Formats: sequence, structure tokens, C-alpha cells
Amino acid sequence: MNAQKLMILSILLLIIGAAISSKIGTGPEEILTKSESDILLQEVRYIASNAVIYWRKPAQLGGGKKSFIGITDVRPLGAEPINSQRVHTISAVNDKEFTLTTVGLINGVTIVAIVTNRGIKGTPVITLPIQN
Repeated sequence: MNAQKLMILSILLLIIGAAISSKIGTGPEEILTKSESDILLQEVRYIASNAVIYWRKPAQLGGGKKSFIGITDVRPLGAEPINSQRVHTISAVNDKEFTLTTVGLINGVTIVAIVTNRGIKGTPVITLPIQN
């Protein structure tokens, strides 16, 4: 019976050791990358929310009059296209949607979202930089 307990204890120690060693790799770079992606995703959601308002608003009030055609950057959606932390670009614009690409300048996180007249379509694609 003691040999069986010793075997179970050894297996548990191996499992715990493996779990600890896998977490040791979570250094400051990974933490910064995760927080950068969270911040950028929040900005993407903010821009998408403002895009819905822009799409519905009449042109006389600075809106798109039920169209995104003519929108070339994020300024009409309440954001600056570039600052020291990130860059927002708009592409593939049509009446009801456009593609918003946000690149973080700190760790290189990239978020690509399709923004429609109803908000974000599906789940944004988040690409994290490769960590050495």
C-alpha cells in the first residue's frame, strides 16, 4: 500500500511540476501583449459602435445617410487614425460594411474586424506577435 501511495504522490508531483514550468514562460512580454490586445479590442468595439450611429445619421448631421461609401479613415467614427500606440485603417468599404484593421505599435498585436451597419460581424481576428 505504501508503494501505491508513493507512486500516486510521484505522479502528482510530476503534474504539478509540469504545470508550474508551463507558467514560467508567462513573462512581462506576454502580459503586455495581452493587455495591448484588450485595449485595442476595446477601441475596435468603440469605433464599431460609432459606425452604427454614423451609418444611421443623415448626411446633413455628419453621418453616412445609410452608407459607409466615402469613409476613408476613422475620424468620422470618433477616433484618430494614428497615435503613439496604434494605427487604425479602413478598407473594403461598401454601403453596409467595411474592414477595420488595428495594429498596436507597442507589441505588434493586429486586430481585423468587419464592421457593419449593425456592429461587428462575427468575431474579430486577433493576431499576436510571435514570442521568442
